[in-house]
Amino acid sequence: SKAAVNTGCPSRAQSINRCCIEHDACYRKKVGRAPCDDEFERCLMSNAGRTVCIPIVKIFVELVRRFGSISYSGLW
Repeated sequence: SKAAVNTGCPSRAQSINRCCIEHDACYRKKVGRAPCDDEFERCLMSNAGRTVCIPIVKIFVELVRRFGSISYSGLW
């Protein structure tokens, strides 16, 4: 994911990384996957702006929604 952001939308890399850090923290707090994933999506979309970053962050959201249970349950 870091390579995709750095290549596809480097000007947004720092703000997108913050979204990832906040999402990880939300998972650690175990407040529920859905609220964490929803906030992650909001954060990414608001930081993607109207740029080529939008397709990249949509992929990140889809991956988290499909496979986040592995990380959320602590199996990773």
